[in-house]
Amino acid sequence: MCVALLLRSGRTNRRKIVPTFSEAALKDKQLPNAVLIEYIPDLHRINLSTYSDHRMVGFCTILEKIYAVGIYHGNPYPRNMTVQTSTNRVVCIDFDLAQTFSGNRLDWQRMKDEKFMVDESCEDLTEDFKEGKLSRGWYYYYKYL
Repeated sequence: MCVALLLRSGRTNRRKIVPTFSEAALKDKQLPNAVLIEYIPDLHRINLSTYSDHRMVGFCTILEKIYAVGIYHGNPYPRNMTVQTSTNRVVCIDFDLAQTFSGNRLDWQRMKDEKFMVDESCEDLTEDFKEGKLSRGWYYYYKYL
C-alpha cells in the first residue's frame, strides 16, 4: 500500500512505522502526489532548539541544488526544513507545491524570489537564535499554516 494512503488512513505499514509528521500530512489540503522514499527516524523541524549555522548552510546548499536542476519548491519555509539531530543530517520536506521548470525567464525569477525569501527567513532565524526567542521568524512558521 502507498505510504501516503497509509498516512491518510492513520494506519501503519507492516513495520509499524508512520513518520512523526503524519498529523500534518493528514491535514494537508492537497492530495498526495508523491511516495515517501525514506523513513528518517529522529527527524525534527528546524527551530531555536535545533538551530545551528552548519545546518542552515546545509539547507541553503540543498535548495541551490534543487534550483539548479529546475525545481521550484514552492513552500521552503523553516517549518519544512528538518534535521535528524542524531546525525546532523538536514532534509527539506513538503514538496506538494513543487514545480519543474525548463528555462523560462519568468520561472527562474520565481526561483530567485523564493531563494531571497529563504535567505531572509534564515537570517531572521539566526537573529532569533542569538536572542533566544522566536520573534522575527515567527511569520515563517505560523503565517501560512
